[in-house]
Parts: sequence; C-alpha cells; structure tokens
Amino acid sequence: MGRNKNEYHLELDIGDARILITMSGGFFDLRGKDAYKSSVHSHSSFEVHAVIEGEGVLETEHGSYTAEGGELLIVPPGTVHKGFAISDGIKTSFSFSIVKNAKRKGLVFSRFSSVLSKTEEVVKLSGGRKYTEYLEHIFYEYYSKNICSEERLSSFFGLLVTDLFYDLGAECEGGQDDGRYTESEDCNLIRSVMEEYVTVSFNKTPRLGELASAVHLGERQTARVFRQCFGESFGEYVMRARLDAAKYLLANTDKPLAAIALDTGYLSYNGFFKLFKKKTGISPEEYRRQNREENV
Repeated sequence: MGRNKNEYHLELDIGDARILITMSGGFFDLRGKDAYKSSVHSHSSFEVHAVIEGEGVLETEHGSYTAEGGELLIVPPGTVHKGFAISDGIKTSFSFSIVKNAKRKGLVFSRFSSVLSKTEEVVKLSGGRKYTEYLEHIFYEYYSKNICSEERLSSFFGLLVTDLFYDLGAECEGGQDDGRYTESEDCNLIRSVMEEYVTVSFNKTPRLGELASAVHLGERQTARVFRQCFGESFGEYVMRARLDAAKYLLANTDKPLAAIALDTGYLSYNGFFKLFKKKTGISPEEYRRQNREENV
C-alpha cells in the first residue's frame, strides 16, 4: 500500500487473487455546476465511477451513461471515454486490475477472471446504500490516519471489491447461473426478507428498488433472484398476494367491495374489478356469493 499527494495504491489479496487498486486525484470530487469532463482517454485496467450524491454522465465510444447517488459505472479496459462529469454532487473514481497470486491456493482468481471476461461494455450497478457506505468508511479511514487505519482500509476495500465482483457477475451474461441462490442458506435468508417485504407492503406501493436495497442487491439482480426463489416475477407475486388477500376478505368479512379494493392495494374499484375477473373468471360479487353459499 502506498499513498502520496496525487495517488493512492493498494494491493489486496482475496484468496489466490491479488487486486491492484489505484485512486488518483484524491478520494472524492466535489463538483460545481460549471465542472466538465476530462479529455478523451482509455485505461489498461478497469475503472469504477461511484456517485455518492447528485447525478453524473460518462460519455464513451458506445454512448452516454448516467448514474445517480448509490450507483456505480464500471468501464472495461480499452474503452475510450471522457472523464465522469458531475454537477452539484460528490463522486469518486478508482481503477483496479487483477493478477494471480501464485503463493496462495484457491479458485477466486479464475472466478473473478471469468466475470471480468464477460464485461465488454460499461455496466451500471445499482447497489443502493451498500457501496456508498463502504466508500464513506474508506474516506474516513484514509483521512483520519488513526491506528489500524491501513488495515481497516484493506478490509473495507475487500468488502467493496467482493460485492462489486459478485454484482458485476450477476449483471453479465451467465453470471446469474452460479447457483448461489438455489438450495442454499443464502436463498433461505433472501427469500425470507423478500417474503416479509411483500407481506408488509403488498397493499401499499411495493417497489423493486426498495426490495433491492433491503437485500443489498442491484434491481436487475434482485428481479432474477426473486424469480429463482419463487418461480414468478416480483410483479406477479405481488398481484397474487393482493388477490389472495381480496379473496379472503370477500369470503370472510362483510367489508364493502370498494373498501376491499383499497385494503389490497388498488387505487380504484374499477381496476380491482377488472383484474379480479380476469384472473378468476368471475366478479368479486360472484366470488363472495359463491363462497358464502359454500360456507352455509
């Protein structure tokens, strides 16, 4: 590890993979509305742009990419781009490369290399507060220079990098097929968090982005994991939960139909009526009548 006025270098071992990290120009930039981009350039390593606050734009040979607070843009080696421009916010950038540590055994290097080989264009990761929290810890340890700060820096960078590689792998083709969320304790834990989220919010406005933040994954990755765990999409699961609740209320209470519609998350009775009939083949009134007759 080394630091000077303009650059910060870190060598981090994760299993048999050695991660080489470089941060240039300080850890973070505070930009004003008149700040603009750097000249056109490329790197021989991967470059990460993280937005802590505000919004920024990265322009590459393939197009423009925007990122907001809590989002990261991963730029592959050799990609020609203009430096990340941000107005009225905070961003940080660092580059990394990976080599095999011949003195250590393991499969981390091959797995990381497999993920990176699939990253051919800029990838945006939506990690919510996960990455910004890591970076805030890194900022603090770097500038505080307290006892064990160097060790804590390595630890926080290790957490950031391992999460980054996992999320990056899930965003790339084939990265979701590693089986991590099938028949595992991780799946059980994530499944319980997802079920709890839908249970307490299905009659409000459940959002995939909120669920993604709760399980510390990107939105696209959360959508894939949700389908793997439940066999249906997030939207389909929420719809089924609403219909199940509506059926129970119709069969077991005397609540007005309009009130049941509102209690199960529908903004209007008309919307509730159309969906209920489409999914069940009968109207809510008919469902209530049939179930009352069966219970008599």
